[in-house]
Amino acid sequence: MRVDEETKKLLRENLDVSREILKTTQKIHRAVVWRRIFNAIKWSFIVIFLAISFWQLQPHLGPLLTIYGNLPGIQGIPQKIQTILGQ
Repeated sequence: MRVDEETKKLLRENLDVSREILKTTQKIHRAVVWRRIFNAIKWSFIVIFLAISFWQLQPHLGPLLTIYGNLPGIQGIPQKIQTILGQ
C-alpha cells in the first residue's frame, strides 16, 4: 500500500492538531482540578468559620434568650431554643 505525499502531509497536520488539542485538554483538566481543590478549601473555611462563630456566640445566646423569654406574649419559644442548644 503506497501513501502519496499529500496524504502524508494531511496525516502530519492531523497529528499536530491532535497534539495541540491534547495540550489544551490537559490544561483545562488541570484547571478544573485546581478549581475543585480551591472550592473545597473555600467551603471548609466557611464551615469552620460558622462553627467557631457559633461556639463563640453560645455563652451570649443564653442570657439573650432569657431576656427574650421575659417579653410579654412570648411563651415557651426560648425554652425550646435553649433545649436545642443544650443549655
